Amino acid sequence: MYFKIYFQDMAIEGKTRKKIIRQLVIFFIALAAAIVVTAISADRTKIDYSKHLDDVAVTVDGVEVTLRQMGYYVMKSEENVDELALIYDPTDTSSFWRVHTNGGYVVTEAKDAAMDTCVRDMVYCMEADAVGYSLSDEELSQLSADAKDTWECLSYKQRMVLKYTEDELYDILYYVELASSYANYLLETEDFSDVSQTPSISLDLDGEYYEALLEKHKVSINKSVWSKIHLGSITITKVNISESE
Repeated sequence: MYFKIYFQDMAIEGKTRKKIIRQLVIFFIALAAAIVVTAISADRTKIDYSKHLDDVAVTVDGVEVTLRQMGYYVMKSEENVDELALIYDPTDTSSFWRVHTNGGYVVTEAKDAAMDTCVRDMVYCMEADAVGYSLSDEELSQLSADAKDTWECLSYKQRMVLKYTEDELYDILYYVELASSYANYLLETEDFSDVSQTPSISLDLDGEYYEALLEKHKVSINKSVWSKIHLGSITITKVNISESE
């Protein structure tokens, strides 16, 4: 009687084990399929930056900023992060882009920085135009030299992706310089007694003065385009020695 019960139990355990194994197999197949679908979906959300340069990334007070113009900010943001990535891990710079900070992942922070800096420059340029502020002859002369140097220092990949002519790069840097110059002008002429931050911090991103100024302008990000932009390898080439060996 004992052996009969024992073998019955063994048979039940065998069936149960087979059922569990079958469920596990089904689970891992479903998981693998989900990973593939996610990867395909993520890939479909990316666009070839160089083929969408005329797409509008953001509009500030009705003025459109294309990916071509935004490309400078994308390039600078990628270059800045890449310098830190080389310090973080010289053998695999891609690892730094995946680091999670208090505000989110580095790759997300870099993307936000590119957009926010572009919008900030647009706002200060508009404020400058509104009061008739313009660059001095000395600043324009320096701008020409800086634009030429920047254009000559573009990497092969940056040239292929952004497709800048020297004149196009000059036009973009003109607004960058005008925004910086006007901010410095405000630094010398405005009264910052009513802000809790230092004047320079108050004028920068997230600063009290700038945030108050930003509220006066209408900013509309073209999410259908910007959501498909993934920083980290648009204008730079990541280092991964382990993959190349």
